[in-house]
Amino acid sequence: MPVKDLQAMDLESFVKANAAPDALWLLLHIPKTAGSSLSAELNTLMPPYRNIHLSQEHYLRTDLTGEQFWAQLDPVIETMIADDRTEHFRSASGHLRMRQANMIRDAIRRTKLFTFLRNPVRRIVSDYNYQRTDQHPAWQEFTANFPTLDAYVENEAEHNKMYKYLRAPLDEPVPDLIERVESEFDFVGIVEMYPLSFNILSRLFGFNYLPSQRLRTGRVEYEDVAPALRERIAEVNDLDLAIYEHFHGLMLQHRAAWQALIEADPGQGLSR
Repeated sequence: MPVKDLQAMDLESFVKANAAPDALWLLLHIPKTAGSSLSAELNTLMPPYRNIHLSQEHYLRTDLTGEQFWAQLDPVIETMIADDRTEHFRSASGHLRMRQANMIRDAIRRTKLFTFLRNPVRRIVSDYNYQRTDQHPAWQEFTANFPTLDAYVENEAEHNKMYKYLRAPLDEPVPDLIERVESEFDFVGIVEMYPLSFNILSRLFGFNYLPSQRLRTGRVEYEDVAPALRERIAEVNDLDLAIYEHFHGLMLQHRAAWQALIEADPGQGLSR
């Protein structure tokens, strides 16, 4: 059953109907949506796990832009699909576009697709901070190009990144995208509700865990961002904001039910 069934089903029924411990749970990892922490959890809870990624050399290439750049991931995906015949992966993640997630789903029929979303303003601030560190392969070029957050916010290429990862046709209207994600994705988590989202996901895996990993937790100076700049970030990321608000609202509907489940059985791991 797709994630849209959370609109009509209670949380416990949804989990019971959709738990799939033997599936391949595939995370479409949108940058700065807790994916590094979540990938570490997947590697622990649902092995064998495959991290689908490009090499640092790919990220440093300046001759590849847009879809040309992302097409470099296709051979990596094809290798993962071939390896699954012997590895029988139970989890995988990567900075995938919808076309590439569908490559995996079409080839490995037991695939369950999920993603996490984050408040667009917080995601942009976090993304900016991360790309200025040496964890990002092209950090020196990035820092030279975007010496301030204000400059980065006005970079059109970075606007609505969640939308760009999730869209199927490049010009997909947001209402159509939301309807499709509700039908095609098995779960959509919210970073601002991470313990709740992770615990529901773990129950779909057949467990009952709270998150115990948290990587790349460099200080996100959101509170230092001027209110006018926050408003500007929201304005130029209006597509992301609409998508986020929809699925954030869906999770809010089930927060009380989740809290009751946790009170009855606290699960394992460390809550944030």
